[in-house]
Amino acid sequence: MKDLLWIGNALKELRDLPEDVKREIGFDLRLLQKGLEARDFKPMITVGKGVLEIRVRDGEGRNVGRCFYVVNRGDKVIVLHSFVKKSQKTPKAEIEKGQLRYKTMEQVLK
Repeated sequence: MKDLLWIGNALKELRDLPEDVKREIGFDLRLLQKGLEARDFKPMITVGKGVLEIRVRDGEGRNVGRCFYVVNRGDKVIVLHSFVKKSQKTPKAEIEKGQLRYKTMEQVLK
């Protein structure tokens, strides 16, 4: 089982999400720890090389939660940033936060 590595306030951000979103992201993180894929994800190359995004939708298919993570760094699942998404396009501030944490991750893993 892979360990989770939280960068910056990523754990606090996840804990602060609505219960249903937190539960869904948590379930996918557990899948990743087991070496499986998240149920709904996509690459987020705008954040950094190898960054993927867990996507949580509500019952009507609306985007409601996101979690940036990296799995191609050894035996860890690295969680960069979690947030509630309120529009179709990912807000620039959320991408920038992910990019900053990606840089921090690279320094931590040196």
